[in-house]
Parts: sequence; C-alpha cells; structure tokens
Amino acid sequence: MQKSVSSVDVFDAARFLFEKSGRQSPPSNQQVRDYLGRGSMTTISKYMRQWRDMFGIDGQEQTPEAHLDSVVRFVFEALEEKADAKIETAKDEFDEQKHKLDQQIQSLIKDKRHLESRLSDLDALLQEANEQIQQLRTLNESHENSITALSNEVHAKKARNTELAETLAVERDRLQRKEKEWSANQDELVRQSAQLAASLEQCREKIKAQAETIAKQEADLEHSRSENKELEKSLLNFTRDYKEISLHLRESDEERNRLQQQLDRATLKEAAAESALLQKSEELVRSLDGQAALIADKTRLEQDKDRLISELESLKKQIEKDNKEKTSKQGKQEH
Repeated sequence: MQKSVSSVDVFDAARFLFEKSGRQSPPSNQQVRDYLGRGSMTTISKYMRQWRDMFGIDGQEQTPEAHLDSVVRFVFEALEEKADAKIETAKDEFDEQKHKLDQQIQSLIKDKRHLESRLSDLDALLQEANEQIQQLRTLNESHENSITALSNEVHAKKARNTELAETLAVERDRLQRKEKEWSANQDELVRQSAQLAASLEQCREKIKAQAETIAKQEADLEHSRSENKELEKSLLNFTRDYKEISLHLRESDEERNRLQQQLDRATLKEAAAESALLQKSEELVRSLDGQAALIADKTRLEQDKDRLISELESLKKQIEKDNKEKTSKQGKQEH
C-alpha cells in the first residue's frame, strides 16, 4: 500500500526545489510530485497553496505578522494531521489485533470442542474396555472354580486309587504268606491229604473268590487310571484356557493404560489451550492499556476467559472423578 504524503513532506520538497533553483522561481505542483514520487495532485496542490501563502508567489517572504499567522496555522494543521494519522494508525492496529484475537479465540473454542469430543470418545472406549475386562474376569472366575472342582475330583480319585492299591498289596502279601505256609506244610498236607481234601477244596474256592475280587479291584484300578488320564487332559485344557484368559486380561490392561495416556495428553492440550488464551488476553490488555473505549471489550474477554477456565476446570474435575470411580470399581473387582 502506497504511503500518502503529508504537508511536511510537500513543504520540505518545495523548499528543497526552491533553494535548488537559486530562489528564482517557486516549484510547480508536478515538480513536487515528481520529486516525492507519490501522492495525489489534489493533496499536493492543497499543501502547495499553503506553502505559497507562507511565501510570496515569487518566493519572497510576507510581512512578519502574516508570516507568523501562516506559520501558526501550518503548525496547527501539521499537528492536527499527525494526530489524525496516529489515531487512524492506532485504530487500524487495534482493529487488526482485535480481528487476530477473535480468530485465535474461535480457534481455541474449536480446539476445546474437539478436545471435549475426543474426551467423550475416550470415556466411551474406557467404559467398553472396563466392561470387557469385567466379562473376562467373570469368565476367569468360572474357569478357576471349574479347575478347582476338577482338581478336587482328581485328588479324590488318586486317594481312592491309593487305597485300592494298598488293599491289593495287603491281599497279595496275605496270599504270599498263605503260599509259604502251604509250602512249609506240604509234607503234612500230603499225609493229611485225605482229611484235608475238603478243607483244601474250600480253600481253593476262597482263593478263587479272592482272585476274582483282586481281578475286579485291578480292573477298577485300571478304570480309575483311565479316568485320571481324562481328568488330566481336561485339566490341561482348562490350564490352556486360563493362560489365554490371562493374556486377554493383560492386553485389556495395556489398552486401558494406552487410553489413559491419551486422556493425559488431552488434558495437557487443554492446559496449553488455557495458557495460550491467558497469554493472548494479557497481550490484548497491554496493547489496549490507556484506551478507555476498549474497557468493555477487555471486560468481555476476561469474562470469556473466566468462563472457559471454569469449563476446563469442571471438565478436568469430572475426568478425575470418573477416573477415581473407575479405579475404585476395578480395585473392588480385583479383590
């Protein structure tokens, strides 16, 4: 944008050109414009008439009274023009700063809304993750109860098998002792074979019955061993399921930590936005210091700042409250 000319610029150019010509003839309006390189002919003509009023048309000075009056009028107009220019410049700067600040405030408001939306999404994700963790924990408890029941059943089977094995060992020891006794008394049995034939037959019947009992017990033992193997397979399957559930729980905890980190970063962005808003508000206050016409705008901006700070504080308190409630619920669920 081309800078406009002032009366001082025109007077200085006219005086320079007049001195350059040896004070022979006053410069023309076009010569002054060519020398300055800017300005409209209307403005330059106006200031040249003022300059000619201060000096004669031929460049000779007027009477002291007229000259003093022209000088006073010139100084007053120059001061008035400078004051108007400064006021106009200050007004333009203020409008520009106000426009920039309005844009920054709108940007901060958009950032705040975006952060609120993001926080809402994070809360939903946290709620979903907590529900999944609760379901996994419930399933884990069910599997642990099943594993406990199966372990108790396995222990009971093992105790029964041990009891059957002990009974079988006792029966075998007793038979071995019987056989030793029969071997030791074989000669006597031969001599008393006739008398003990009936007794021997009875013994054989008892031994047969005992052998059948032992065979049955061995079959029960084999069946118990088979059941133990099936129970051990079931226990291995439940153990594998338990490990998978534990892995899912760890992944859920990691996802919850990641969501918490995102929530922390969003909180930091809120703090940065709040700091930027405070800084811009302070810059506006400093730039508008001393201007009574801007008090209303300053008050409104401070109210907006307090309102935004209050909303951010309320949002942070709500987030902290939700986190505490979730942490408390998770602690109760873990216990």
